[in-house]
Amino acid sequence: MNRKKLTSEQRAAIVLERRKARQKVRDAMNREMSSNKAAAGVTFLHGRVDESVAAARLAEIPPDTRDLTQRVCGDPIFERSALYKRLFQSG
Repeated sequence: MNRKKLTSEQRAAIVLERRKARQKVRDAMNREMSSNKAAAGVTFLHGRVDESVAAARLAEIPPDTRDLTQRVCGDPIFERSALYKRLFQSG
């Protein structure tokens, strides 16, 4: 394969042209996606969840009392484990 030797400036120019072309394509795709979302009536996600409901759900999570080894190994928080449910919530 006979390749023409390029200087570093020429290589840099080629890379810059490619990056600009990719950015133009990304910008066009983002504009198209935004217009499609607007036409479909899609809005941003903020404001869809009631903050009081979210706060109540977060309050249900027990505090994390695991030590470092339990966290690294992925052990569940004891109050959320199947053993806890079997022992204390079976009724």
